[in-house]
Amino acid sequence: YASSYDGPNYANSVGYGISPVYNTNPGATYSDKINNPSLKPNSTEQIEIGAELNLFKNRFSADVTYFTSNDGPRIFNRDLSSTTGYTSAIVNGIKTQKMGLEITLKGTPIKSENLRWDILLNYSNFKETLQEVYNENGVKIEQLPRNYFVSGNSGSQFINVGERIDQVFVSTFQRTLDGQIINDAGGRPLVNGLGTQVGFANPDFVWGLNNRVSYKNWSLSFQFDGRVGGVIEDYIRRQTFRGGRNIETVEGALGIARDFDTQGIKSYIGEGVRISEGSPTFNSTTGAITNYDKLKFVANDIKTYAQDYVSRYNSTAEGNLMSKTFSKLREVTLSYNFPSDLLQKTFIKQASVSLVGRNLFYFIDSKHSGVDLDQYTGLNASTGLQTPTMKRFGINLNLTF
Repeated sequence: YASSYDGPNYANSVGYGISPVYNTNPGATYSDKINNPSLKPNSTEQIEIGAELNLFKNRFSADVTYFTSNDGPRIFNRDLSSTTGYTSAIVNGIKTQKMGLEITLKGTPIKSENLRWDILLNYSNFKETLQEVYNENGVKIEQLPRNYFVSGNSGSQFINVGERIDQVFVSTFQRTLDGQIINDAGGRPLVNGLGTQVGFANPDFVWGLNNRVSYKNWSLSFQFDGRVGGVIEDYIRRQTFRGGRNIETVEGALGIARDFDTQGIKSYIGEGVRISEGSPTFNSTTGAITNYDKLKFVANDIKTYAQDYVSRYNSTAEGNLMSKTFSKLREVTLSYNFPSDLLQKTFIKQASVSLVGRNLFYFIDSKHSGVDLDQYTGLNASTGLQTPTMKRFGINLNLTF
């Protein structure tokens, strides 16, 4: 389907601006962006194929849907050479394809006169890939900066046609071929600042589980849901480590070395190895070491200040990387329906009261318990400052007259 909007496109109506001011006198500048009178709204095409199965007098059912969504061409700014007198042109381009699967299972294991138990399980996943960037007027573009889709990604590398758009590229440690961190002559990790792919922003799958148990006039329902897979940098961990406010900076080896720091004594030895022979050379595009065969390594034995080590380690995104896997006890509801014979002499036809609790439990790696991943379901390479997640409790009274 295409957008039904047929009004003005203000981004495509650029003209004069009133900045900058020259010698305190007002001035005007013309936009460095070329308008496009042939610009079209974004469009999306979707195809779904599904199947539904019901068994045992509808006490078990399954619903399976496979979908494909083709998005674009979108509207974006194509870079131009400054020799043209402009820096960009507004054009149609960038097509992506999303493919995924949704499965819903429903069941009623117990069904009697007074007791009933209903279960609903939902599973879904998808992957989105770049299909095309721009191919018009003799100009063909087949890649975009890594940070075009994923906010916070290293922009020094590119995503190519055919690749997933949610790749996460961040600063990482230089490592040996068997995965050990390589430290410099000062005992601090060597860093690849050009960015390395460490995973994907989107989860492998999303799930939900609903249960409802009814006994006579009482009912209890509870809902779990969560995500599995995906990576993101923990910004709060990064900043609390660098500021010395994380509890782990006063525990174990770091805590001991921190006391020596105040005395001006270097005592902390970081994990990994150091180079004992040779000098590394690096790939100018990826930042990876290219001459491992000419290097020799020994276990790191160089003492450094804990503050210096933490500043280097936790300033590197890999040092704060976390999985986006989590689950929540999203909601619990206990309800009571008042018997009709209790209400027959009143003007109320039906009445029920419910106790409701939301966000009661949050299951996540304890090192990152301060991050509410519900707030980072989009394409982000890092978390940020956030408001705390709150548990909510309430009472619902429903009356029908």
